[in-house]
Amino acid sequence: MSTFDSESIDAKNKRKLREQIKVYFLTYFSYALIHIQREFWSLSKHKIAAQNADLPEDILGRFDTAQLLTYGVCLYIAGMLGDNYNQRIVLAVAFLVQSLFFLMLSFPGLFHFTYHAYFYFNMVCIGAVNSAMFPAMVAIMGNWFPKKNRGFIVGLWSTCASAGNTIGIQMAAFLLWLFDNRWYWLFVVISVMVAVDAVVIYMYLVPHPKDIGITVEEMNEKEILLAAVTADEKNFEEIIEKGSTHRSQDIVQQVRQSKEYARISRNINIDPEILEDESLQLKQAQEGDAASHKSISFLSAWLLPGVILYSSAFFCTKMAVYCLLLELPNYLGGAKQYTDQTVANLQTVIDVGAILGSIVLGFVSDRMYGKRSPVALVAVASSMVIMYYLAANESTVSQTSFFIMMFFIGFFTSGLANMIGSACAADLGKQPALKGNHRAVSTVTGIIDGSGSLGTAVGLFVVSFTRSAYGWANGYFLFIAIDISVGCIPVLVMVYKEVREIIKLKKSEKAMGLEKEE
Repeated sequence: MSTFDSESIDAKNKRKLREQIKVYFLTYFSYALIHIQREFWSLSKHKIAAQNADLPEDILGRFDTAQLLTYGVCLYIAGMLGDNYNQRIVLAVAFLVQSLFFLMLSFPGLFHFTYHAYFYFNMVCIGAVNSAMFPAMVAIMGNWFPKKNRGFIVGLWSTCASAGNTIGIQMAAFLLWLFDNRWYWLFVVISVMVAVDAVVIYMYLVPHPKDIGITVEEMNEKEILLAAVTADEKNFEEIIEKGSTHRSQDIVQQVRQSKEYARISRNINIDPEILEDESLQLKQAQEGDAASHKSISFLSAWLLPGVILYSSAFFCTKMAVYCLLLELPNYLGGAKQYTDQTVANLQTVIDVGAILGSIVLGFVSDRMYGKRSPVALVAVASSMVIMYYLAANESTVSQTSFFIMMFFIGFFTSGLANMIGSACAADLGKQPALKGNHRAVSTVTGIIDGSGSLGTAVGLFVVSFTRSAYGWANGYFLFIAIDISVGCIPVLVMVYKEVREIIKLKKSEKAMGLEKEE
């Protein structure tokens, strides 16, 4: 008998918790490092432009565009790496290679050259390598944390971007002071940090709980019962609608004997101890093992229920977030003539809103049986109201009111973007439609995040023209408001379907006497 088999239930749970904490913080810190580097580059651009006449800020902005476009396009392809290869190896190699490209960013300053082609090459490579990281990390989080609390846990985890931004700004300011504005040393420092992190990932990251004999149930017994009833609505409709005339225990027993219950139990990675039928356990093990070695194709991932709709919503949501954030300093410093400190404070307010929004929106969606579109609709509608108000009253809004509205834009818009790009992607990559093939999370995440990144690139390109042609009110705030309104369309389609499912689940839960079960 193996060590894993001889462990008590309590010991297994404690070991699982320790490993979940380790995976959570290791991936959190690792992806925060990437955002720290982005802040290093952002603050360095002013120094680079001031010290090199051949590298004005508009040229440096083109380097950013090249990186962003490469990142968005490569995400569609790189997402499949995490489903086809060991995610620990993919991440370790990606971080190690990325450390090399970060180091290469310091070479123009160290060796005094300003070749544009060199910067383009480096930024394109950074974008391509970055594209392999986030999908693999979301897949790992999906492996370790089940759907029940995924919105809250992965929503909290997705704040690594905002945390990295905040830490990166402070670190960059300190290092620029320490190195007397020699910007290139910032990239030497971050290169070393990322290289060390690559080694830590290789040595300590466990991509899947089964690799160390741990079981994490994607769905518990209650969730399987509810899913079976919802999937076989025709046969269970009378029982659920007239549940008061049947004993809840009888309904539960009838559901357990149904084909849908058996199918979902086989396809979901649950602990065999909760399955009573030994033949069912064997069949589940055989089919689950076969499925675990197959990754989904790119086209099949697009055709999964919800992927196109969430990708469309993320295209618009991320466009709104980045158009707002990247142009906001120009608006505040130019049109409003706010001080640099005020601008920095406002960006911090937006980041705080994004962090809280990611957590709260994820938590609330967990309480709605993991159906996330109703929460998304509230977030989109709230963002629309704020942006249309700003478009109509841009010249008269007070500084205090503007700060409050930007906090809620961070809460609803950035928080929603974080939820879609992480928790929703993990849900879609582990849905029952995959019939036990759970090697799809990374591919689905790549598709959704790639769509969002392309939305960002398109939005920044378009808003540069609309702002110049129509001004800040109509060319900036109104453009973002219209973009969010378009993003409301796929959300409404999902809400129509998921609200009906929530109603059915609520009735089924009551009929089977499962309301108080956790």
